[in-house]
Amino acid sequence: MTDTRTGRFTHTYSGRRFFATQARPEDIFIEDTAHALSLTNRFNGHTPLGPYSVALHSIYVSLSCKPEDALWGVLHDASEAYMADLVSPVKAQIPQYRAIEKNLMDVICDRFDLPHEMPESVKLADSMVLAAEVRDLFTLPATAWNLPHRPIHRRIRHQLHWRTVEKLFLRRFQELTQPTKWYHIPTDWLL
Repeated sequence: MTDTRTGRFTHTYSGRRFFATQARPEDIFIEDTAHALSLTNRFNGHTPLGPYSVALHSIYVSLSCKPEDALWGVLHDASEAYMADLVSPVKAQIPQYRAIEKNLMDVICDRFDLPHEMPESVKLADSMVLAAEVRDLFTLPATAWNLPHRPIHRRIRHQLHWRTVEKLFLRRFQELTQPTKWYHIPTDWLL
């Protein structure tokens, strides 16, 4: 089938053309998602202790939400693999960006058979992982962030090479989508 879409596009890691505002489920490849998220820094790269990727954040969220929501958890920021990440204070001021991001997340949900609305356990885990990131990655006291939830108990480990994080992200995805073919992520890498 010939792709008749026109306009601006980006190239993905796998070499495909990606139209963010015209995306289709068949345009989403987990390898592209894992690669891009492992190279995308959270907090716009302002973590004092070194880089910390969106992919690693997503793994923590997936491990911290309800097991039945874990796939949503690992993919909850998947749109950032294709649109980049904006810090929350900026994103809140750009409604058009948020609409495009929501549409893209709907496409990602369709691709992986997920409900379009983020489950509450993923929202909670995302907030609790954020609190742990603030606790473990920043020098500013966590109270200065005025966060609504307590952190997860695990310490955030951030000194992992991006290729390792990419592989861990893919392994987490595969254990959730093909549980009989893959073994679980060893949790000792999180300690």
